[in-house]
Amino acid sequence: MQDVFSFVSPEVLWLVVGLILGAAEILVGTFYLLVAAVACLLAAAAAWADLSAGWQLSVFAAAMIAGGLLVRRLKLGSELAEHEADKLQNADVGQRVNVEQWESDGSALVNYRGAQWRVVSESGHAQQAGVYEIVRVDGSRLVVRAVNS
Repeated sequence: MQDVFSFVSPEVLWLVVGLILGAAEILVGTFYLLVAAVACLLAAAAAWADLSAGWQLSVFAAAMIAGGLLVRRLKLGSELAEHEADKLQNADVGQRVNVEQWESDGSALVNYRGAQWRVVSESGHAQQAGVYEIVRVDGSRLVVRAVNS
């Protein structure tokens, strides 16, 4: 097997694989292929330093693990920021409203934040009068579910 790649030095092989992965990253955009491309470049540097194939693979693996954890941490941080922004945008979710009477079409009018809002049940059916929790805001309607107390 070693004779197959004897015409290409390990440095060039690592660099070519790294460039291919970097080009694929441009098409995909996940950053994990970028981590793999950088890991290939580090393995190429290890090959250039005349380290054995085992050390080259070790450098590649360590870079992949460290880079993968870094990308994962960055993505989790951005997801938490999106969640916080979503909570700020949907400040009504979790608030409670008092429905005095449901209409036959399964909706009701309630006073909420100084205005009248159209309310529909999450289940889509008319419910009993009582206290309901806002599940989401759907345009100018509040979607609610019964509060279990």
